[in-house]
Amino acid sequence: MTAYDGHNEELNLVFDSFYKSVKHAYLNKFIENPVIDHDQANMLLIILQKKKYSKKYIHDCILTTLFVQAALDTHERVVIHGLGPESLKTKNQLTVLAGDFYSSLYYNVLSKNEDIALIRVLAKAIQQINESKMKVYHSENRSEHLNLTDIKVIHASLLKNVAHLFHLSHWSRIIEEFFLLKLLCSEKASIIERGYCSKESIFGDFTDSFSKKQVLGQLTHLINVTCEGIEQETREENEMTCYVKARMYELIKRFQIEEHCVVEEG
Repeated sequence: MTAYDGHNEELNLVFDSFYKSVKHAYLNKFIENPVIDHDQANMLLIILQKKKYSKKYIHDCILTTLFVQAALDTHERVVIHGLGPESLKTKNQLTVLAGDFYSSLYYNVLSKNEDIALIRVLAKAIQQINESKMKVYHSENRSEHLNLTDIKVIHASLLKNVAHLFHLSHWSRIIEEFFLLKLLCSEKASIIERGYCSKESIFGDFTDSFSKKQVLGQLTHLINVTCEGIEQETREENEMTCYVKARMYELIKRFQIEEHCVVEEG
């Protein structure tokens, strides 16, 4: 059982709406459906329920934020890989169009609701995320320096801006630290399994300058520091801190188990 199982019934309605909306007969021949981050959805639910909004507003707000995330993730695949050789250009051009399609879905929902405030907040987050992606993926010293500030913006800015809109800015740091932890754990497990950093990795070309052991050591250190930060931020119990603390323990346990399995298989 996970920390978000209790929210499944309400969120499943959002997820159903999401997958029905992104379904496109032609695009689905070439690209997979976007993946929903359940932690992002659950944290949005916690934020909105805290303010006691109607179920319809909560549904639409979470749905539109998921559309924005899908658009950002889809466009990022092309930014990282480029259009590629001629044989892949059609697929990658369609990937760009899919990202534009997801963007139109979010704007369509919010414009129907005339939710100008949320449109502005999401637009601001998109700008911040894209600016940080440019810094991370096009940095000249990407192989030598890990830009944690911009990495946090990329992975937490949507939620942070929504929290700020609803006067819950005091949850900003715990949101940042949690998504950083989630990313670091995923990176560590991936490097242990494959033995190297992929092009998509936040470490970029780190393995060109450092050994696998050094990279894993740095990741372990960052994971420990991030966990300490989360522990400090969760001293005061509320809906968000309880959720994040439970998920932190789940992540650590999960990736410890995966690391143990890989070592045994190796």
